[in-house]
Amino acid sequence: MLSKELFEKALIAPAIKGANELWVITGYSSPAIVIKQLDRLEKAGIKVKIKILVGMIGLDGMEITSHLGFKKLTKIYGDVFSCRYVLKKSITHSKNYLWIKSGKPLLGFTGSANYSINAFSGKVIESLNGDDPCEIKELFEEIEKNSIDCTDPTVEKHFNIFKADSKKPTDYRDANEELQNLVEKAFDASGLKSLKLTLLKSRGAPAVHDSGGINWGHRDNRDRDEAYISVPTQFQGTFFPDLKKRFKVICDDGEELEMVAEGANGKQITTPNGNWKLGRYLRKRLGLKSGVKVKIEDFEKYGRSDVVFYKKTSNLYYLDFSV
Repeated sequence: MLSKELFEKALIAPAIKGANELWVITGYSSPAIVIKQLDRLEKAGIKVKIKILVGMIGLDGMEITSHLGFKKLTKIYGDVFSCRYVLKKSITHSKNYLWIKSGKPLLGFTGSANYSINAFSGKVIESLNGDDPCEIKELFEEIEKNSIDCTDPTVEKHFNIFKADSKKPTDYRDANEELQNLVEKAFDASGLKSLKLTLLKSRGAPAVHDSGGINWGHRDNRDRDEAYISVPTQFQGTFFPDLKKRFKVICDDGEELEMVAEGANGKQITTPNGNWKLGRYLRKRLGLKSGVKVKIEDFEKYGRSDVVFYKKTSNLYYLDFSV
């Protein structure tokens, strides 16, 4: 039985010994424990994929800050982290931890500790016992059938996502600064190649395209949000991936876009499967309603009319549109 140093013994040691996946069933959880564990493993040069099922949200709901935190972490870590909420018909207060190595169940724990900072802080008495990893795997897969991803747009239809009592301390609030630091870390553009692209016409006095660029949709019977960003000739086919090859863009506000180079020689970039997604995102950043025609005054009020792309890898970029 484990009752001391739970964090090191249950959440770190198995990874050091070669396990590369952790599946967790927990009654309650918060983004803080995910940050702490993945940061600790990253510093040790270890990559682990974490999947969690939050079992009691169907009964007790979840504070909106924790919900938004989980969503933010899925964007920061991509396929390394996933979080699902268990539907009311299958609520569970179980706490199970399954370590997997190369696709095979390796080690299991069951006990009193939720996957949370409080439970693994050492400030409260918690315990975990060794358990059959294959049985935990079966339990996880059975519960998972009645759950939805935390990023599912219908989450708030299934669960009570509520605003926290400001006087009540929570794991998330205690770790709010950690989460912000992590977002900044994920957007660390120091030392990366960059490219500044204007959202205005490239020639003449500062002006917004009448029916091009951010206003591409303002023609014929198009979706008014349709947009693209022009790429100067000298950077076409060099800074961004080849034509039609999709790449991920993490924005300075944590939003994530899938983008692609289009047109002759990659003369513009936009969002595939609907270039309205780019236009809607930019309008949201400008504080405008969806579909409105963007004017030069809107950029002046916002404080800038360009974006900067930073190249992290061949298919991962950062976008800065902050003011």
